[in-house]
Amino acid sequence: MQQHLSSIIQLKPSDDGYIPPEVYNQEEYPNVTIVRTKEQARIVLEALKKSKLTEPERIHACDTEVMDIDLKNVGPVGNGYVTCLSVYSGPDFDYGLNDQGPGTMLWVDNLDDACGILEEFKEWLEDETDS
Repeated sequence: MQQHLSSIIQLKPSDDGYIPPEVYNQEEYPNVTIVRTKEQARIVLEALKKSKLTEPERIHACDTEVMDIDLKNVGPVGNGYVTCLSVYSGPDFDYGLNDQGPGTMLWVDNLDDACGILEEFKEWLEDETDS
């Protein structure tokens, strides 16, 4: 199972559908703050954690996309592989990256060269004291 999963979540340059990071990272997506590195994740987490202290009433709406799951046979919790996380924290929230300013949506990639980045957000996502 792990080998199968690895082959679909971490494409290599010779694999069909692979997009090199230098091409992917040049793309611009208006109103979207993209996280693909640990450094970017740490910057965003700093903003999210600061918000918890200074704006405890703020709600961060989260959504994930999952692959390699058969929903007819298993439930979504603990099954499949989370490919990305998207978060919206309101029109006045700034995630601190790319000079996008407030009001952007956060998108955390968890595939290919960004595989495993979601682990950086584990503590924040599992914190039950958040709104």
